[in-house]
This record gives sequence, structure tokens and C-alpha cells, in this order.
Amino acid sequence: MSLLALLFKKSKLPIILAALLGILTGACSAALVAAMNQALTSRTVADAMPLMPVFVGLAVAVLVLRIISQLQLASMQQDALLDLRLSLCRRILEAPLRKLEEAGQHKLLAALTEDISVINSTIAVIPGVIICLATLVGCLVYLAWLSGPLLGLILGVIAVVMASVALPNRYAYAQFY
Repeated sequence: MSLLALLFKKSKLPIILAALLGILTGACSAALVAAMNQALTSRTVADAMPLMPVFVGLAVAVLVLRIISQLQLASMQQDALLDLRLSLCRRILEAPLRKLEEAGQHKLLAALTEDISVINSTIAVIPGVIICLATLVGCLVYLAWLSGPLLGLILGVIAVVMASVALPNRYAYAQFY
């Protein structure tokens, strides 16, 4: 079972809430970029001044939503790690002594320390990825509104860059595994 499936199974509501907060944060970030662009393209300072409350509101919204999303994730992360550690300890205690001796002390210690740390690091990245993806989508939508041909060019460059990274990685991975 994958890590995300395990987390989703144990805590659906917190994950959905963190994802929604991340999407909302990304949307506010993209709107903030649009507001800054509109202010920068204003002819006079007087034309840009009505955008000040919008800018401040969006900046505060991005900050507050990001903090709430991170707190939500931290709570979920600690609960998931506690459950994982308890489950792992329970399985070790229930295992026959012979199996434990065959596995060796080093594998047991690695499972209890390093593996949990890797999972912890993975869980911590999830909201940031959601926020970045939502910001990217929002900025691409804004770019499409500004200039369709430029959006096509940008998407083409992104596709070429992704292919130039993915294909060598796939080849290198195939050589070792």
C-alpha cells in the first residue's frame, strides 16, 4: 500500500482539508500575481491605489492560509507517525523470536528509526507540493488570459524540459534496476 493511500485511509478529512487549503493558497498566490501585474501596468499611481486593499488582503490570505495548512499537516503528520510507530512496534513484538533474530538487530533499528524519518519527510512535503501546483495552474490560467500563444510557447518549453530530464532518468534507472 502506498504512503498516500495509507494516510488517506487513516485520516481522510484532515488530508482533504489540507489539500483544499493548499489549493486556496495557490489560487490566492496567483491572484496576488495578477493584482501586482495590474498595479504595475497602471498609468498613474492614482490608478494603482485602489488595488492596495486587494493586494494587502491577498497577501494576508496567502500567509494565513499557508500557516493553517502547515498546522493542519503537522497535526496529521504527528498522528500518522504515532500510528505507524505503534503499529510497527506491535508487529515486532508479535513476531516470533526466530524471525527477529534472522532479520537482525540492524534491520529492526533501521525500521524503527530511519524508515520512519523518511516517511516523516515525505508527509511534510505534501502541502507544499499542492500549494505549488495550485499556484502554477493559477498562473498558467492567468497567462492564458493574457496571451494564448505565449501560454502555448511556455507549455512547449515545459514539455521539452520535462522530456529532456525524464528520458535520461528513465534510461539511467533502467541501467541499475
